[in-house]
Amino acid sequence: MNNSRNEGATKALIHAATGIGKTYLSAFDSANYKRILFVAHREEILYQAVEAFKNVRESEDYGLFYGRQKDKDKSKIFASVMTLAKDEYLNEAYFPRDYFEYIIIDEFHHAVTAQYKKIVDYFKPKFLLGLTATPERLDGKNIYELCDYNVPYEITLKEAINKGILVPFHYYGIYDETDYSHLHLVKGRYNEEELTNIYQANTKRFELIYKYYQKYASKQALAFCVLSNMQK
Repeated sequence: MNNSRNEGATKALIHAATGIGKTYLSAFDSANYKRILFVAHREEILYQAVEAFKNVRESEDYGLFYGRQKDKDKSKIFASVMTLAKDEYLNEAYFPRDYFEYIIIDEFHHAVTAQYKKIVDYFKPKFLLGLTATPERLDGKNIYELCDYNVPYEITLKEAINKGILVPFHYYGIYDETDYSHLHLVKGRYNEEELTNIYQANTKRFELIYKYYQKYASKQALAFCVLSNMQK
């Protein structure tokens, strides 16, 4: 990205598949900047990002900005978008517009939504880096224009697998007869609590998952749950 900056770019978008190391890339690329902001939508991503930065740099000068923790006296701050976007923090008295020299926006495909866009529009860093594995949105909104159509690096999931960077995998779709018809939709998504309840109460579903796990004889498998407290 140095070439982009040498050409006058102040923004860039990295489109790379999950697992490529986008966070590590941002840690290396921001090394010459003093005040850095990393924005993400989930707390676990913030903690993972802190660890990535610590692995790259020999420093403990890191702060978290979410919930009850509001570190401000650190050179590298990892912030929750929901917290930082609040008017009580996004103002000249708390954070001047040029407070951060380098800003990283994780899951940049969300940058067109209200909270993300509020942060992107407010701050005026020397360089803004967007990270995403899925730049195309179903609603057709364009995230490329937010980074001045500057994409210095791009690698799709298929390319990463073909190059041996990521391991190949298989998806198996299994019909389990779960009835979703009575669930409520919230902003186009099922209510997570209701969805969790019908999954946890469905013991036949657990037996079905185990049956097909044995059938496909996978040595390693990854299970996705609705909520973390489902992993028992």
